[in-house]
Amino acid sequence: MSNAPVLPIYFENAAGRILENAAGRYLYLKWSANERDTETFRALLHHVARALVRHSWSKVLAIQQAMQPLSDEELSWMLQEWLPHAMHDAGYRHGAIVLPHQAAARHTTSQLTNRAQQQAMNYQTFEEETAAAAWLMHQPD
Repeated sequence: MSNAPVLPIYFENAAGRILENAAGRYLYLKWSANERDTETFRALLHHVARALVRHSWSKVLAIQQAMQPLSDEELSWMLQEWLPHAMHDAGYRHGAIVLPHQAAARHTTSQLTNRAQQQAMNYQTFEEETAAAAWLMHQPD
């Protein structure tokens, strides 16, 4: 039996689930293994930004282990539209990413993190959730 706390769900759709970790002052974003459409993908990320604003948080723990690779359209939208908005308007600063299992998904995650760091975003990637959460807890609010 796990002693891990049950986190409240902020939002959920076919692309994933957003949970609120009040103790750690970060969002927990768990991507699903489902195929996703543009609307569902964007809705999930719009809710991430809204939740960051709601709590005045700056950190997200993204569990991408089961995630499908990002399409070129998704990657472009994240980098050109969503990420600048999330950083400027929602205060997003620190992202801990637990890497996908699929090689193609790892590749698109790598493209995202490398290009996002050029925009002053602080992303770190991890193989294990425990290490990702520990790193995120040590980042300033």
